[in-house]
Amino acid sequence: MNLTPFLRSLAWSGGAQSLIMSHHSTPAFHLDPYPMCPDLLELRSALRAFAAARNWEQFHSPKNLAAAMAVEASEVLEHFQWLTDEQSRALPEAKRAEVAHELADVFLYLMQLA
Repeated sequence: MNLTPFLRSLAWSGGAQSLIMSHHSTPAFHLDPYPMCPDLLELRSALRAFAAARNWEQFHSPKNLAAAMAVEASEVLEHFQWLTDEQSRALPEAKRAEVAHELADVFLYLMQLA
């Protein structure tokens, strides 16, 4: 699942606030007793609302989210496979954009697990 268009819509709409529905969802699990940054809480709420609106919550167990995140992380790594260290530091702009999309997907799954 590529949520990069969703991230773009958040940025273009002035933030996640406009996409948050009145939906309450508990985190998959809680690792850190310290409060999360309000912006990250807002993003997490928007992601959960996005999933709820599509009835995807049933698939978003911690195991499934972690597996999806690992797959996306592998897609990041795929862009660097067989490159030298030097080549990996000097990716063409188009390739950097592709990597950014995959990193966004990893981040979004991470936020849903948080």
